[in-house]
Amino acid sequence: MSRVTGVCLFTEPAEDPRLIKAVTDWLAERNFGPLKDVADHGGGTKHPQWREYSAGYNYFVDAAEFAEFVLALDWDWPENVILMTQREDEHMSVWRRT
Repeated sequence: MSRVTGVCLFTEPAEDPRLIKAVTDWLAERNFGPLKDVADHGGGTKHPQWREYSAGYNYFVDAAEFAEFVLALDWDWPENVILMTQREDEHMSVWRRT
């Protein structure tokens, strides 16, 4: 039986793309696929004022370990970085730099 974890990462639209690459590289080193930019798939007539990256993973690493890595990156706007994780059959966790 699989155990799926959903991951969603919100950032400022103008964030340095090298930071998302760092996240993707961290995931690849652990044999997980990349987060995909899904911000262009929302409804409405305007683009949201954020970038939104999403993925689902089977048997994902400890979410706290991932969140610690993501939030420690040198974001230009760290106050606007939001990471959400939800392991199947558990409550959603929301991670932000404080």
